[in-house]
Amino acid sequence: MSRLNEIEHQLTKTDLPRNSGALAEQHAYLSNAIVEVSTSALREGRILLERVGRNDPGVQGVADMVSPFIFVILSSYKCVLFALMYSYFEVWNHL
Repeated sequence: MSRLNEIEHQLTKTDLPRNSGALAEQHAYLSNAIVEVSTSALREGRILLERVGRNDPGVQGVADMVSPFIFVILSSYKCVLFALMYSYFEVWNHL
């Protein structure tokens, strides 16, 4: 979660011009970082569920804990993608 918080901070506190190539590069880098963070966490969660068994009564507690994390990942990823699309749009319109 702390890495996702860092990414969000970088997105919201950037001082790069909105139509710059540097901003588009930063968004591409942050998008890749979100994929790396989320892939590892989701893989570990799936492994845990497979070991325990999806029908085990304790699995519901794990699912309840994982659901908010998945929401944060998807929300952050969505923000990065929208920002990425916007910055690329701006750069290409000014060429």
